[in-house]
Parts: sequence; structure tokens; C-alpha cells
Amino acid sequence: MGDTILFSDIFDIKDIDPDGKKFDSVSRCRARSENYEMDLTLDYNNELYPLEIGEKFSLVLASTLSLSGEVDPGTVEKKDSWRDRPLGERDLSDDYEYVMYGKVYRFEEARGSAVGQRISVFISFGAQQYLTSLDIDLDQWDQDCTMPRDELLKRCRGVHGILCLLTDKMDQAVLDAAGPECRVISTMSVGYDHIDVSSVQKAGIALGYTPNVLTDATADTTILLALCAARRIKECLRAVEGEWREWRPTWLCGTQFTGKTLGIVGLGRIGEAVVQRMRAFGIRRVVYASRSAKPERDQLLRVERVELDELLRVSDVVVCTAALTEETKDMFDLNAFKRMKPSAIFVNSSRGGLVQQDDLVTALSSSPPLIGAAGLDVTTPEPLPPTHPLLALDNCVIVPHIGSATYETREEMGRLAVENLSRGLQGQALVHSVYVMP
Repeated sequence: MGDTILFSDIFDIKDIDPDGKKFDSVSRCRARSENYEMDLTLDYNNELYPLEIGEKFSLVLASTLSLSGEVDPGTVEKKDSWRDRPLGERDLSDDYEYVMYGKVYRFEEARGSAVGQRISVFISFGAQQYLTSLDIDLDQWDQDCTMPRDELLKRCRGVHGILCLLTDKMDQAVLDAAGPECRVISTMSVGYDHIDVSSVQKAGIALGYTPNVLTDATADTTILLALCAARRIKECLRAVEGEWREWRPTWLCGTQFTGKTLGIVGLGRIGEAVVQRMRAFGIRRVVYASRSAKPERDQLLRVERVELDELLRVSDVVVCTAALTEETKDMFDLNAFKRMKPSAIFVNSSRGGLVQQDDLVTALSSSPPLIGAAGLDVTTPEPLPPTHPLLALDNCVIVPHIGSATYETREEMGRLAVENLSRGLQGQALVHSVYVMP
């Protein structure tokens, strides 16, 4: 689908949250067009854009910018498929400060206005608003913490659909509780190792997930971890809190990426985005380990496929973005760390189960260390116990699984998860399905 501008105008904000505030970060404003007989109701992120009554803003209503005519695997309806833009390609979203990947619920002409036709528009990009707009009996966990297992099983009894997070284990016990009327499970995550996929598919239940939209946010976090590990940020932060006494030529010296070799284990969308970002730091060579090569992609990104042993041997920075499977579980063990350079930076922004953590502790704490440093967005378990030895190491930077933690990404993940749920309840093809339903 090509980019198409449907409408563009300046709006005056007349009211904000007229019916009271429902959500902390989402407000509803009512505005009036300067040039047309149009009233606008808009849900927006008030933390990103704190609007005030009396202010003006410009708005462009356009066709969905992320859609293409191609079909992604697991997507049945061609018109609803998603794609990542190829490197260098531009679209309308590049020209605007704030893009809301939303849904127009109503765009209709109402006759009878003294000055002619009047258009009523309602737009919402928030998953919460979309969820409450569905004609369903909704039971929602409203606590800002993981739902206890017994509570999950109790609330799943007899439901037609489930919207879950990666912290909610979807196994046979949940399916038994839900019963034969359950039509769809929608997870607000790109990974689904918390779901017993085989059992869900065997039960004839549609299974949706939210890929693609968290690519940029997770790639940014991966770069953050690589930089923090390479530049000894953990020690630096402690220094400014009391250990900084004087400057010395070699004090807290780290390493830079210019002229170095980057190794990507699992070159999917996130891995590709990491490569693009690392090019800006002067990376000289990029290698990757994967089951198969993609010549056209490899030429565009200037990457080369090698065996895992070779990647570990030559890489200065090793980034793991591989999926967690029975085959890849604990793939980064002591043997793998021994094959890396003693100065290597290891980053894992995928799943904690890909790493044998006791072996990582050994690799980082040996004298001398087997590798230089590590940056982790994921661990096993999550959260790590406060006494875990990884937390005590200066050469290990850990963040609490924040790879996709941006307002923009989480909002779009929520919207997609609700869209998958809605479609599944209606017996329609999901926007993103783990498998194709018969």
C-alpha cells in the first residue's frame, strides 16, 4: 500500500479529559479544525506530548504507513500484512515529529450543519481504549505486577479468549481451565517460549504475537548494553558517587568499536537493526551465524555468514539475538566463552535461557577473565536474586529486561495484541499468527 494523505489541517484544543482521566499516560483531547467544519477527539500520550487547552497542533490523517502488499509468514490476508522498510527507504512517517500507528474507528459525514457537511472523527492509538471498545465481557488484571498463578487459572475458567504477557505461562493447565470454548490466545510479546505452542495448536486455538514493532527499541537497548560494557559504565557510575579523586591517563579506560569486528548470533530483524546502528560506530567487519544465508540481504548490509566457531574466534563484540529453542538453550556455555577473545564484549538481548549463567560468571570472574565484559537485558530467572554473583561483577552490566520499554513500542504492541484478540474472537485471520489455522 502506498502512502496516501487523507486529510491535513490545524486544530485548536478546546478541552482535555472532559469526562475525567482514565489512564496515567493517556489523555483525551477535543479539538476543532481551523479551516473545516470538523471536530476531533484524539487519545494521545500526555507524557510524550503534554498538550494544553488553547494550544494548536497540526494533524495529518494518512493511510496506514506500515502496510505493504506483501504477505508475511503466518499472515493470511494480504491487505493486512506488515513489513519492515528496506534500508534507505522513506515514507510519510519520516516527515512528522509524532506518528500514531492507530485506528480510525469512525470517519463519517454528518449532514445538517448550517455551513454544509460536518465530519465526525474518532481516533485512538491506545490499547486500553481499543480493548474497552470491544463488545465483550472483559475481566482485566489491573495490578502493576505479575498475576499469581492461582489467580490466572481462576480467571481463565470458561473464557473465549486470553490476552497475556510473557510473564504468564500458557500451558495445559491454562487450556484445561479455559475449556473448549477458548478461541484465541494473544501474547503482547515477540517471543512465545512462555506458551506451550504444541498444546495450543492441538486444541485448535489461534495464537497471536506482536513481532516487528519492537525491533528498533530492542536494537537501541542492545547498543546501550554494548557501549556500557565496553566503556565500563558500572565502574564509572560508582566512581562519581565517591571514588573519583583525580584524573589518571589509564583510569577507567575501556574499548571503542572503531575498526573492530561484530558477530551476530541470530541475524533476524533485531540483529539487522543492530548492524545498521553499529556501522555508525565504525565497525569494520560484520559476521553472523545462522542456518542459512540471504545473499541479497547480506550484500545490502555488508555482512558475511560464518560458522559459530569462527564467529566466536574473530569477533570483538558478540551479540546474541537468537530465538530460544530446545536447540539453542544454554548455547553460550563455558566452551563458547573459552573460544572468544579475552577482550570480547558479550551482549544478550534475546532470552536468558540462551546463556549458561554459572559459566558466564566463571568466564567473567576468572583470573584472567575468559572474556572482557558482558551486557545483559535478560537473565534466568527474572528478576535475579540480589545475591546473584553476576550482580557483584564490575564487568557485567544488567538491565531489567527493558528491550522494548519505550512508550511508542509498548503502545503499538498493546494495540496489535488487542487486534489479534479481536480477530480471533470473530474467527478471522490474526494480524500476526504463530501458525496458520486450518
